[in-house]
Amino acid sequence: MRLNRPPSPAIVTQAAVRALPRPLLWLLCLVYVCAGFIGRSAWKNEDVIAYGFMQAIARGDSPWLTPQLVGQPLEFASQRLPIWLGALALRILPPWLDPELATRLPFMLLVLASFVATWYAAYYLARRHEAQPVPFAFGGEARPVDYARALADGAVLALIACLGLIQFSHETTASVVQLSGASVLFLALSVPHRPLLALLWATVAVALLYLSGGALWTLIALCAATLALLCSHPDAPLGHGLPHATVPQEATGRAHARLWLPLVLLAAAALMATTLWHEGAWPLAVPRYAADEWKSIVRLLIWFGWPAWPLGCWALYRWRRHLFNRRPAYHLALPVALIAVTVALAVCLEGSRRDRTLFLSLPMAATLAAFALPTLSRSVAALIDWFTLLFFTVCGVAIWVIWTATQTGFPAKPAANVAKLAPEYVPQFSLLAFVLALAATAVWLMAIAWRTGRHRAALWKSLVLPAGGATWCVVLVMTLWLPMLDYGRSYLPLIDKLREHVPARTSCIVDLGLLQPQLAAFYSQAGWPMHAESSEMARTCPLAMLTAVRWQQREGELHAAGWSERARVQRPTGDEAIVILSHPTR
Repeated sequence: MRLNRPPSPAIVTQAAVRALPRPLLWLLCLVYVCAGFIGRSAWKNEDVIAYGFMQAIARGDSPWLTPQLVGQPLEFASQRLPIWLGALALRILPPWLDPELATRLPFMLLVLASFVATWYAAYYLARRHEAQPVPFAFGGEARPVDYARALADGAVLALIACLGLIQFSHETTASVVQLSGASVLFLALSVPHRPLLALLWATVAVALLYLSGGALWTLIALCAATLALLCSHPDAPLGHGLPHATVPQEATGRAHARLWLPLVLLAAAALMATTLWHEGAWPLAVPRYAADEWKSIVRLLIWFGWPAWPLGCWALYRWRRHLFNRRPAYHLALPVALIAVTVALAVCLEGSRRDRTLFLSLPMAATLAAFALPTLSRSVAALIDWFTLLFFTVCGVAIWVIWTATQTGFPAKPAANVAKLAPEYVPQFSLLAFVLALAATAVWLMAIAWRTGRHRAALWKSLVLPAGGATWCVVLVMTLWLPMLDYGRSYLPLIDKLREHVPARTSCIVDLGLLQPQLAAFYSQAGWPMHAESSEMARTCPLAMLTAVRWQQREGELHAAGWSERARVQRPTGDEAIVILSHPTR
């Protein structure tokens, strides 16, 4: 059986597909994940809110099925799985482990699972016959398995290099669970020739996405994947390095998949649509944006997927005859379809929901970028290297300079800027953080020396500096800048100031109007016995807390109820102010 397909634009020798050493690749992934999770405090908004709900369930103050935090329900009831994972980790992990770190361990594993799923998805797509490089007349072309492994390595490096991955991949929120679900679904869709395995992985992925609030994305992704599966080339067996005449079993399995796998995907999409309809989240209308808003969307698209999207565009250009064909190649049609519907959905959303939706397209964008690697010329590869080298070196040097300024006062201007942003911040020096930052810098310099040295070509070489530079900057920020970030983005400085006005053995504090992140921080990080205003305990509480804005709105009412202002505390790095009230008769 011969395939009627356009000639491949990839010309790859066996020498160019040498594998990236597995220990180095997975060590890079582990460093990237650990740098953002270990050592820091829970930061404001979604991160600290999630931690508060996890603590409430683990302490027995909230039911599992309907998570509550001091009487307040979870804002998005469909995002329960992240809360369950953190609460379960608190329950089963040993008590000597830091509770904040314990809640992050499941999410660290989920990010690593996303890397693994992306690797295998790129691997299986690259083993398809239409994705193979040009065969040479006298042999010497890359073997299919080695070629697929090299592209899979490149896909993981491209994913690590994406700037958008840094934004949400180190949170204990639903976004991380959705990313792992999207990656596993991408993996399931990349093996249509193995329908049972595809169904198994798709079931896991749909469960992860549904229980983390990703039902809408799952619906459109399943529809897009079904269309890509039905429209792609029907006679494209995987490249196992075997002659075409020896693959009838693959063709038979794929034929069965084309018969019922799309029906299963459409059935799951119908289930998602029904759920969204009952929840009132459907239909979705495209907002009418002004010109400035469209410019903001374009800027977001440019930096969020960098450097995967330029490489992806290059891949589409070089593989255009395979994509824009009567039967498009599946290894291109699948990631393009998923990226297209994700971007379209993101445009229909606003605020952080747009960023978090784009976040789900990064595994597909990284895989598409990997297919550009066999088609890059030396000049384009050199341009990528020099731009990456310049960009990340400037970022890393800036991080070092600002840290030095906070420690020594020189240069004076960066030190003054930090003092202006955090007037009460006292610089801290950590020998461990300093040593880790130096080690990361040394590794970055070694990566530069390796890339600029004379060595055999490898397909993934152009993504070593982007991935290494992104990891280097993450390590620098989360070591040298960690005290500053904790001071500016956590509630611990505010809690320390509030402790001066809260007795150590306080039995009860009423929430009369706190923001949910503040309530979560006071409950989980300060350990104060917070109670809702409507609870029975609130009638005997001697202290109460609320925001200064809420105090202005309710001052007359609360004075009439016997409350008086005890203290007013301003958050060191923000406009938030907390008012502490006391009741003299309690």
